[in-house]
Amino acid sequence: MENFLEKDDEFINKKAVERRKQNRYGDPPRVPITVYLIGHGRVATDGTMTTIPRNVTMHWGGPLGNTTKGISIALLKGELHAAYGTTGPYMSVAEHYLCGDMNLYHNVKIGHFFKNAAIDDHSYVLFTRHHEHSFTLTSIFEFLNSMFVNYELKVYWTCCRAFIGVKNPMQSRYEKRTIVNELRNKPPETPAPTGGQECNFSNSILVSKLDWQSLQDTSPGFWTRRESNYTRDKLYSELYGSVKPK
Repeated sequence: MENFLEKDDEFINKKAVERRKQNRYGDPPRVPITVYLIGHGRVATDGTMTTIPRNVTMHWGGPLGNTTKGISIALLKGELHAAYGTTGPYMSVAEHYLCGDMNLYHNVKIGHFFKNAAIDDHSYVLFTRHHEHSFTLTSIFEFLNSMFVNYELKVYWTCCRAFIGVKNPMQSRYEKRTIVNELRNKPPETPAPTGGQECNFSNSILVSKLDWQSLQDTSPGFWTRRESNYTRDKLYSELYGSVKPK
């Protein structure tokens, strides 16, 4: 069985184009659009800032300067909400970078996103198409506003907010429906993001909650089999064939 993010890539893009036309020219929905940003996260330390657009509210899953563990999945499962508050329109924050992760981990998170009944049909997950890519939060705002013109957007930053070039000392870990803030043991310096830093239609993937049935039909049993006691190598073999992703 192939990874649906690769197998159905063309299908997902076609669906995104259809949604873009509907969202650009159709009537706005009665509820806001919600977008969950998944991957790795880093924060600028060079003074670069970004301003939250007039139609966007940012929801933060973790505190500024901390790495996180388990918070992203807890948000997507509905066990946790924006624990560290929100930032509203016209407010400025340090530039954030959404960095790529392996499809293995994206699949796990998307599985929770699809199965969480509390997430409505106007919701999406956004991430980098390739794990070596990274996006500025500024370019993510521009991309989302090109897809959802004149829509109210609720954007969830679900990943780390570690400062670039710093040995960030604290980690926020989700455990048993609570968040534990703890010191890290000999933390490494957080590296600068790599790859292109502009989010656009060709280097990002935007998955809708409405895509669940279509993707499920093309990958039968994936979400339940993922949760069984498969070894990491066995799961890689099912997702990618004989070649592991770099």
